[in-house]
Amino acid sequence: MHKEKLRHQAMNQDKVLKAFNTMFLKMSGYSPKEVRNLGDPSKLTSKEMQKLLHKKTLEAVVQAAKGTEIKPFSKRVHRDSSST
Repeated sequence: MHKEKLRHQAMNQDKVLKAFNTMFLKMSGYSPKEVRNLGDPSKLTSKEMQKLLHKKTLEAVVQAAKGTEIKPFSKRVHRDSSST
């Protein structure tokens, strides 16, 4: 009976961890398909979750920077001071 209770508690913890990790990944920008491709979210360690969040954050930064013209600071300062 005691083993059954422990197994039931472990199953409940896995369900909660799976739901939490799934929600966290989706809030971090992962699509449902990407989450499914990662396998069982309840098996992801906190270190793995951290790496996944970092990866998605970097992807978002790169995507936001695409098409943004980067100007050397010296040219921006010169241009700004000449317009006043």
